[in-house]
Amino acid sequence: MKHANIFLFIAISLFFFTYSSNSLSAQAVEVKYIHKINISGNKQTRERVVLNELTFQINDSINSSLIYYHLEESKKNLLKTNLFNKIDFSFTEIQLGKIIVHIELEERWYLWPTGGILYADRNLSAWLEHKDLNRVMYGIAIEKYNFLGLNQKIKIKTIFGFENHFALYYSNIFLDKKRKHAVSFDAMYMRSKNSFYDTQNNKLLYYFSSNNYIKKNETITATYQYRQTQNIHHEITLKRINIELSDSIIKRNSNIFGNYANNAKFFEIRYFFIINKKDNNYYPLDGYYFKIYLQKQGILFRTDNINNFTINLKLNKYFSFSKKIFFATSYTLHRSLYLDKAYYFQQALGYEEYIRGYENYVIDGVNYSLNKNSLKYKLFEIDFISLKIIPIKQFQKSYLSTYINLNFDIGYSKTIALNDKSSLQNSLIYGYGIGLDFETYYDTVFRIEYTVNKQFEHGFYFNIYAPI
Repeated sequence: MKHANIFLFIAISLFFFTYSSNSLSAQAVEVKYIHKINISGNKQTRERVVLNELTFQINDSINSSLIYYHLEESKKNLLKTNLFNKIDFSFTEIQLGKIIVHIELEERWYLWPTGGILYADRNLSAWLEHKDLNRVMYGIAIEKYNFLGLNQKIKIKTIFGFENHFALYYSNIFLDKKRKHAVSFDAMYMRSKNSFYDTQNNKLLYYFSSNNYIKKNETITATYQYRQTQNIHHEITLKRINIELSDSIIKRNSNIFGNYANNAKFFEIRYFFIINKKDNNYYPLDGYYFKIYLQKQGILFRTDNINNFTINLKLNKYFSFSKKIFFATSYTLHRSLYLDKAYYFQQALGYEEYIRGYENYVIDGVNYSLNKNSLKYKLFEIDFISLKIIPIKQFQKSYLSTYINLNFDIGYSKTIALNDKSSLQNSLIYGYGIGLDFETYYDTVFRIEYTVNKQFEHGFYFNIYAPI
């Protein structure tokens, strides 16, 4: 009897084990077969541009538990192309395990003839500090996005006034049908009657000539891009740069290019490695972004009069704790290995990168580190704003999101040519405060911030792009 009970227990155990295994196997093979992909609303955008951003293709099989994940990731990829105002994914199951995916698109407006008034300073707050109308530029530009329906971009720009700019830009020229390999080209010519020549008290010193152009800059750039995946890119950029300064500038600072030279003529090569997992390019709330670039200035040793090598790393992380609470942090590390002492190559904080609370300052250096942080709370969101008074369909809908922020930035810039009158160099500095962000259609961001810095200077600052 005892043995009978044992055999009965083993038999029941084997039955349940076999049943469980079969159930798990059935679950493991439960997939959705992509029978067809229907795309609508792409009046200008070619279908292969859309398909290239999807994490699945026709005839793929996807685990049923992952189907919504793939739809959401594909939607994020399409949003980051900046080609569409609205994207909707859905699917229908035409028979057991076989589905059709539907993608409804609302295209943006792609042709932008623009004209207007521009400020010549590093940022809007820097211009507002002096409100100097002599530092205003005016110009016209024509930008064509999604050229040929292939997400190519062409831009022609002319600017007059404080500075003269002439530029031509043509990008995203893919060389293969799978859109893995692309090239871009641009050329720029700039001349100005005004230029900064030195830094004093962490402010740029300018020289103005009413009669002659004192600075000229010619740049020609070619870029090759390899798109490893939708979110991983490699880029190699080759530039030819020629900068000329007048003798009146060199007399005021003979170390701009080093050794009393009034000309910097050199080739520059950069390699970029980028992982972009942000949910949005212009105002991200979730995901992360990693970039490293290596830059060598001066390649042809016989003709190039500049020799510098730099490494730059950036990591941005975005946390979405709920539908209303978000946090963003950014780390940047910049190192120059050859430590070129020329003034022109010591543009650290306050130029492209800055610490909030120091928008009106520059902190020169060959190396710098920067950490920026923002805790956000969404005050309100208006999903749909009707603007039918506008005759162009692409502008008849809009939205508005408003966030309140608590901000804290900290950074350090190291120089090897310390200027006693620039006290922020070789010193840990920080700024903290509160701000309001407004985000709406066509990647438009407007920010108002009240910030206090390490020196207890405080004030309102205005910007027109996301800080992280």
